[in-house]
Amino acid sequence: MLLFLLTATLESGPGDVECDICTGTKYKAIKSCLVCLNSYCQNHLEQHDHFFKGKKHNLMDATCKLQEVICREHDKLLDIYCRTDQQCICYLCGMDAHKNHDTVTAVEERMETQRSALAAVEDSEKIFTELIRSIERRRSEFTQRIRDQEKAAVSRAEGLLRRLEQEIDDLRRTDTELEQLSHTDNHSNFLKVVDCGLWNVGPLLFNGCAKFLDIGRTCNTLSYTPIQSIPNMLNG
Repeated sequence: MLLFLLTATLESGPGDVECDICTGTKYKAIKSCLVCLNSYCQNHLEQHDHFFKGKKHNLMDATCKLQEVICREHDKLLDIYCRTDQQCICYLCGMDAHKNHDTVTAVEERMETQRSALAAVEDSEKIFTELIRSIERRRSEFTQRIRDQEKAAVSRAEGLLRRLEQEIDDLRRTDTELEQLSHTDNHSNFLKVVDCGLWNVGPLLFNGCAKFLDIGRTCNTLSYTPIQSIPNMLNG
C-alpha cells in the first residue's frame, strides 16, 4: 500500500512525461492511451481502467510524442501503413484519400521490415566473416613466404661462411707449411715445392677475401632490401 502511494504521488522531473489529468502538481505519467490521447500517472491510470473497464483501449509506455502517432486530420491512431504512399494512416484515411491503395496494418509492416532488415544484417555478417577469413588466409600465406625467403637467404649466407672458414683453414695450413719451408736449408727441396705451386698463394687468398666480401654484401642487402627482392638478389 505504501509503495502504491509513493508511485501514485511521484512528481514528474526533467525528461519525465507529465500526467495530463493531474491539476496543480503534475505527477509522472506511466502510460499513454492511444484512444483517449492522454497520458496517466498511476492513480489516474487506475481510474481510467475502472471507467473504461471492458473496452479495448490501447495503452503504451508514457510518451511525450503521443501526437506523432495520431492522424492530424481525423485524430485517430495511425495504425495502418499505406505501401502505395509509404506512410502511416488512420482507418478513416484508408476509406478516403488512400482508398484502393495497398495497405496493411502498421504491425504487419513493421514485422516484415524487421525480417528484411535482419536478413540484410545476416547477409552482411556472412560477407564480413568471409572477408576476414580471406584476409587472415592471405596474411598467413604472406608470413610463410617471408619466412621461406629469410630461410633461403640465411642458408646461402651460412654456406658462404662455411666455405670461407674452410679456405681460411687452408690458408693457415699453407702459411704454416710456408713458414717451415722458409727456414729449410734444403735448397733443392725448396725449389721443388715452389715449382709445384705451393708458394703461389695469391689466388687462394684473393678468393677467400672475395667470399668474405660476398657474405658481407649479402648480410647488408638483407638488412636494407625489401623481402620481396631477396630471391632475385640471391639468384643474381
